[in-house]
Amino acid sequence: MTAYILDHRAAMEAYDAYEAALADGRHAAARAALLDALGLETRAAKDVPADLEPTRSVLFRSAASIALDAGLPAEARHLIAEGLRGSPPAAIKRELLELLDQPGYVHDELRDPAPSLDAGTVLQRLVIRSAPSVRASAHALGMATIAKIHDAWIEYFEPVLAAALGETAEDPPRLEAMQAAVGSFALQLRLVGELDAPGQRLALEVLRELESLDGLELDNSSAARSARSLSRFRQLVTLLTLLEESRLQLDVQMRIVGDPEAVEVMLTPPPAAVLRRLQHFAARYIDSAEIPQADSLERVFALVEHVVDRGVLPAPEQLEVVRRQLAYYRRAAEILGYLRRGIPTPAAVHVARVDADARLRHALQRFEASDVGGAWIAWAGCSRLCEVEPSTAESFLAEASIGLSPSTVVRRAKTLRAWYEAFAVVF
Repeated sequence: MTAYILDHRAAMEAYDAYEAALADGRHAAARAALLDALGLETRAAKDVPADLEPTRSVLFRSAASIALDAGLPAEARHLIAEGLRGSPPAAIKRELLELLDQPGYVHDELRDPAPSLDAGTVLQRLVIRSAPSVRASAHALGMATIAKIHDAWIEYFEPVLAAALGETAEDPPRLEAMQAAVGSFALQLRLVGELDAPGQRLALEVLRELESLDGLELDNSSAARSARSLSRFRQLVTLLTLLEESRLQLDVQMRIVGDPEAVEVMLTPPPAAVLRRLQHFAARYIDSAEIPQADSLERVFALVEHVVDRGVLPAPEQLEVVRRQLAYYRRAAEILGYLRRGIPTPAAVHVARVDADARLRHALQRFEASDVGGAWIAWAGCSRLCEVEPSTAESFLAEASIGLSPSTVVRRAKTLRAWYEAFAVVF
């Protein structure tokens, strides 16, 4: 019997031993058996004559799969490349290519984490891969896309968990990167911050809520609407939209060190029609922080020009307002995208240098693209602000705003009408 057959059989026996040890909770023995299987199967694949197909490519596929199980994606890529260098049959070639898109779960890291991690540490594992619907065309992942999905997940999960914990955590927990499996697009994270045992369990429940995306929409009743629930809903829709645009899905695993329970969810973009409905729903409501309360666009422009020219906000008396109103005008400039954390944006530099009509046309475009402007236009069933009836401002805010009292609705509607009248010059 040839050597590669003997090595292959020994590799399969070692892999059986790995699964048995893993099932018994003998993690060190399982790891050792898995590495033995990898070494034996790799040697078997390399000993197969180059022209002996499909045996050669099948063994390289097997070795690459074991490498992924062992959390060695770089080794798996090397083995896949070796298998593809031969003349594998079309079916085996396709399977080798599909292995490149596997999530590469690191079983031992999740079941038996490193000793340096204290019991009670909450671990997450994010795996970014092609959505099943586009498996045949395996979308090419880039680091920019991975970073966007990673950031979108954190921006969704951290506020939701903080909201669920309420006042129970002095130091709001945050996700911190631990390691990334190179090439597998699997990111290991852990929650750091003040998190007691009930909080740890609650973290699992926050993830478990995503096991089904049914009932995603906000309740239309005013009692159920809040800035917090709106922000949570919008961030999830943002994440789903990003996954759809990238033709990817996000698998998230979470577990607590020392606890055998784990939660795993797969976020796959819903059908296009459903996602469009969710996007439309998210656009129907507007947070009070996104609704301006600075009546004069001329003062907004004056503030922007001052910041661009001098690098600081003007004094209240320079705008002929009181200090409280200065904060309103700064926020208005932020809503239009001219300031970001007090720093002028490129759009601010542009608008500070053009004439009055060009300035208004530019601000009109920014307003129509803003959350509040876009929501008003959508609420009115129009496509441009010029088609909206300005007298509907109060009705719009009464129905669509989050966190505004009736008296505040009246004042903010006055601001929207004032901006409308200013923009009407360049309609």
